[in-house]
Amino acid sequence: MRVAVPAVLFAAALVWAGVNRGVDVYVDEIEHPDTDIPKDADEKTEWAFARRRGDPLDGAFIYAVHERMFDRTWKWAGTPRRSEKNIGVPWTEITVHLRQMLGDVRAQLEYRSYSPTETVARYHHRLVAIHIFSNGNGRHARLMADLLLTDLVGQRFEWGRGSLVAIGDLRARYIAALRAADARDYGPLLTFLQQSAA
Repeated sequence: MRVAVPAVLFAAALVWAGVNRGVDVYVDEIEHPDTDIPKDADEKTEWAFARRRGDPLDGAFIYAVHERMFDRTWKWAGTPRRSEKNIGVPWTEITVHLRQMLGDVRAQLEYRSYSPTETVARYHHRLVAIHIFSNGNGRHARLMADLLLTDLVGQRFEWGRGSLVAIGDLRARYIAALRAADARDYGPLLTFLQQSAA
């Protein structure tokens, strides 16, 4: 039996991540966007949709997708980070937080706590907040959200219909929406995603 994690425990995890201590947890995402993306990344994204054999709510599949996306870029692709970053839960707690998040999302879907779009927005935000990998988390979390949304309603997000890798207005709006979600205000993230839904 899966039990949903109370919101207060997730908020406590974010405190550990530095969210409520005035630390700009998205600075790593801004200063070091996924710039080492292999040229075949789009091909690998299409693989995830066309031939995948997995569930976006399965931890092993989450790791496998990261490995498949970045296997030609980093030797450690698909392996959780083993050091602290300015974003994310303590690396020693990644497995626990991921398991809790996946249980929460399953419960949200089972009990229809939120619309499919809001459930996926929360899933995406928590993947980013956990920050499983040393790099590639943003692109990976966006792909995982698209996979889950496709399973639920048969569509993907367009993520603002532009590149979130390049620094600019679109990326700034996305980061601002993630910061609002850190404070448990999912409105800006939902607005961003719904405006960009296919």
